[in-house]
Amino acid sequence: MKARRTREVGGSIDRDVYMTPAPEAVARLFDQYGAEAAEERWHWIDVRTLGNLARTGRARLGMRSLNPGKKRTTSPAQEAAAVEVAFLVGSGRAGERAAGMGLASLTYVLQERGLADMPKLRGAARGENSRDGHLASRGDADAAARIEARLEHERDLYAVMRAALALVPEQPATGRYRLPEISPELAAALAGHPPDAVDRAFPGLLPRGVEEPVDAEREAAAPPAESPAIPVAQESAMLSRRPRHSRLPDEATIRLQWTETPNVSTLAERWGVSRCYVYGTLKRLGLRRPDAPAVPALPAPAPAAEVTNVVAFTPAPHAEPAPVPATVAPRATVQWDVAFPNRLGLDDLVLAVALSQRAGLGADEAIRFVRADAAAAGRQA
Repeated sequence: MKARRTREVGGSIDRDVYMTPAPEAVARLFDQYGAEAAEERWHWIDVRTLGNLARTGRARLGMRSLNPGKKRTTSPAQEAAAVEVAFLVGSGRAGERAAGMGLASLTYVLQERGLADMPKLRGAARGENSRDGHLASRGDADAAARIEARLEHERDLYAVMRAALALVPEQPATGRYRLPEISPELAAALAGHPPDAVDRAFPGLLPRGVEEPVDAEREAAAPPAESPAIPVAQESAMLSRRPRHSRLPDEATIRLQWTETPNVSTLAERWGVSRCYVYGTLKRLGLRRPDAPAVPALPAPAPAAEVTNVVAFTPAPHAEPAPVPATVAPRATVQWDVAFPNRLGLDDLVLAVALSQRAGLGADEAIRFVRADAAAAGRQA
């Protein structure tokens, strides 16, 4: 049995050198010449990714699915709401969580609808979620509350999408789902849902409240709100989590305090950093102890005297050895071992299928015939 070639996907430079093919092109080559021809044509893409591209291309071209009888554990309404929540939040995992679907199960749904790009969190939102996850794993109650609030908001968005998509019975077979227009019927259908989820899914649906005018004199006369007192232990913990460079004063203050108190341990305790960090900062600013004696400069090295006792050197003549004639064996005694490749290339596959079709075979029968012939040739070799 011929072993499949393995390809690097995430850590390979191929994806930066080669252009990713269009899903429609992959689907056409799969349908006409088989998976082997597609693997030979786009050799830098692994087999699984090629299959995903082919599935997406079939959906865009309106071709039949190769696995139409696959068992589904989710309903069409559940998948539709999960897809819209994923695009609304910007996270495919958020849509799966809200709909109660398994990990990466939304990818197959998107491919069947011809959607190649899975929504992913990026930038500050992803960093905030990651930070809250780390803090919650260490027992931070505030981070755990923020995570639960986000999950609850995702579930509210999912309920809003289920109710809204129920108003549009006819949906396209591919692409994004159609949402209903803003109307009194939609407002009535979403009457009992949280207002923040409704406003995010359908901006402008909820009526805006009239803001009460602010009395400038009353606002100026009102006493300032006092900030709650922070316990000493909590304040010290908050300061310890700050970056070290943010705990240091400015450069002028550092120079002044170092002149007044030239003690690294005292300054490290005062600034809340380590002694090594204070040493590095002082070195970067070019500071040293005020009472340190000046280091004398090393004398410049004297120039080397000119050498006058140099004797000319003449190398001895060197004779090249005479070439030795090579002994060539007679032609009859030479053994010729020629290895022919067992794997057919893309041009060979296309030519073989075309010749088989010219002989009266169908496309599928021609592909099976070429595969069997190539396998027999490999066993004989």
